[in-house]
Amino acid sequence: MSTDGWLRRSPRRRQQLIDAAIAVIVDQGLDAATTRRVAAHAGVSLGSVHYVFANKAEMITAVVDFVGDAITAALSPVAQPQAGTIDDVDRALSGIVERFWDLVIADPAFQLVQYELTIYCLRRPDQQWLAIRQYDRYRSIVAETIRAATPSELALPTAAVDDLARQTVAGLDGIILQFLVHKDATQARHDVAVLTGNLRWATRRLYETDTR
Repeated sequence: MSTDGWLRRSPRRRQQLIDAAIAVIVDQGLDAATTRRVAAHAGVSLGSVHYVFANKAEMITAVVDFVGDAITAALSPVAQPQAGTIDDVDRALSGIVERFWDLVIADPAFQLVQYELTIYCLRRPDQQWLAIRQYDRYRSIVAETIRAATPSELALPTAAVDDLARQTVAGLDGIILQFLVHKDATQARHDVAVLTGNLRWATRRLYETDTR
């Protein structure tokens, strides 16, 4: 196998470069994450980077995928609750909000990287689909959580569940951005509790309306 083929097929080398790219973005911002800086941070030659990634755009695409996969994997344990009562739906939705928030508190810099990547994709017409796919994944995780916890006799229309999931993601986005700006964890925790209460109210209103 050629050196080119070995590097492209080496998950270890690819992950090493993705980790290095994230570290550079955390320290210096996305604009500074050139393939040369990533190579220096990873301790490899520039040529080695270009064996794995043709250019910065391809490297950033790999970083976007990694960030999305990491968040999805972290949320998966709470994405399969058992269906029961409306209270179980409340607990499942509250649980995924809390899990999202735990990820933020654990590594605020990682969240800032996520927003930088989203803006990067939105500014490039050929990569906007990555940002769309990312938020669709978040919405899907929440929607699947709601559906899995919902008793069959209370099942909501797909559009209603998607609306609730979208509002959950939107609410969390706003809280996360304010937290990154103000760095007030106490206020942010209060805001998360308010969001959870509002979602609980909205959920029950939807089920009451649908079952009348």
